[in-house]
Amino acid sequence: QQRGASRKVSLAVVESSLTPAHSRSSSGGESRIFRLTDTKSHYASMAFEALPLWRELERQSGAELLRTTGCLDIVDEQSLEDALRTSESAGATVETLTGDEIAKRTQGAINLKSLETRYGGIYERSGGINNPKTVMNSYYRLLREKYKQRVKVLSGHSLIELEDYGSSFSLLLKRHNP
Repeated sequence: QQRGASRKVSLAVVESSLTPAHSRSSSGGESRIFRLTDTKSHYASMAFEALPLWRELERQSGAELLRTTGCLDIVDEQSLEDALRTSESAGATVETLTGDEIAKRTQGAINLKSLETRYGGIYERSGGINNPKTVMNSYYRLLREKYKQRVKVLSGHSLIELEDYGSSFSLLLKRHNP
């Protein structure tokens, strides 16, 4: 744990990995999926609400952050009904596909006939992928532009405690060993 001298910053970003977009962090790797289909309604709702925020961040940064490719989720029959219900209740426009329809659309690249359990799919057009490194770099650049040099990125830390004093905050952090 670390208690340091007070630093005057307008914004502190705490990143648990040693460096932002580190290969073993949640913001690392080449891509992350973005989808509006999920069997858990709170995930589907959060994704639906986040979509216009992604587009706003893209507008502000001038970079493509979320590449819309469409998303096909292949699930068993029970999960198909759950995912369909939660996705539609979140506001997603989805299309259900049978195993035969999936095989036809993918020109046989996906063939579900060899599986014992019956599977189907949900396709929704708004899904896609993003590149975490591009997203994080754009986000940090925008923060630095807005707050000038009063942004501090604290890599390799976990937030242990946050105290709100009204007009300021105190952070208690734990540094990760490299």
